[in-house]
Amino acid sequence: MQLASNKLKMKPEEVLNATTINPAYHLGISKDFGSIEKNKFANLVIMNAPNLNYIFYHYGINHATDVFIKGKQVVKNQQIVREL
Repeated sequence: MQLASNKLKMKPEEVLNATTINPAYHLGISKDFGSIEKNKFANLVIMNAPNLNYIFYHYGINHATDVFIKGKQVVKNQQIVREL
């Protein structure tokens, strides 16, 4: 994502689409994955960042604080709380 931002000069919103909904569509799984919508699997990463730009331009730092897989929290405050 950082390479796309820095080298390809993609906007953060374009990078987000290129790494979420677009691959899900091409893999044929966009009905269940790739965006935050009702009736889709809640696979989410919550990041500690003031905005989307910050994530792509401050790389080398683990911004992820919480992770949810299929709606179940597996990481809380950067600590694993549940195995898959």
